[in-house]
Amino acid sequence: MELSEKYRFDLAEIRNDASKMGLLCFRQKCDRRIERLRIATALFNDLRIEDYGLVRFLFTQELKMKLKDPDDSNMYNLRLIGLLLCKFRNPEDIWLFYNIHKIDKNFAIEFVLAIGLSGVYHYLREVTHIDKPQLVKRIGSSALKAKYSQEKIDFWMEDEEDFFDVFRFPSKDELRLAAILKEKERVQELLPRWTDQQKSWTDDQLFTYINYVQEYADDIDLEIQALRLYVSKYQNKLAEGYKKRLAEIRYR
Repeated sequence: MELSEKYRFDLAEIRNDASKMGLLCFRQKCDRRIERLRIATALFNDLRIEDYGLVRFLFTQELKMKLKDPDDSNMYNLRLIGLLLCKFRNPEDIWLFYNIHKIDKNFAIEFVLAIGLSGVYHYLREVTHIDKPQLVKRIGSSALKAKYSQEKIDFWMEDEEDFFDVFRFPSKDELRLAAILKEKERVQELLPRWTDQQKSWTDDQLFTYINYVQEYADDIDLEIQALRLYVSKYQNKLAEGYKKRLAEIRYR
């Protein structure tokens, strides 16, 4: 089954039975991050107005995970699900976004402003919230005194959409998408075709190839081949690390 079909099927199951959202809950011993990212991928390709509750639920699970591990640098889930949540333009969600931003400044403040400057400041004038003074200090006291222009916010939104372009079905780079989504069998299927297409390896391509082989291939000979190819072409710190890895394999 194609990844697109698989994820659409899983999303349809949740839409038909909301109790299955429980399978996507963050838990200490089983964070379910990849499962949430796969559902978010399906939503990215078929978002409906009635999906608001599901998207907000997914984002709250990411918030719980971030609170548990503030130093976690994997932003795919937060950014993709955050982007989906922005599309519903509910001003009450700015507090969810701001909570993440307070924990990790790499989570863009533009998520808070995504509904538009006029919408944000209209909402802030009407609402009382413990984080309101701090947020107003962060973004500016009014639309006229805002630290961010509407043009910058619009550009940021377009940039976020472009960043996740690989998640659109059919994907322009299915191998990369399969790797991001930890679809091991699909990576194993696609990897030989991808390697055959490489006429002259670049540094980045070889680095990517080695990562794919080490994480998904289950083939020590293929790993040795990839490592040797890199160290034969490049002399840098990365190559030194790969030489050490080759030595470890040799003396097993």
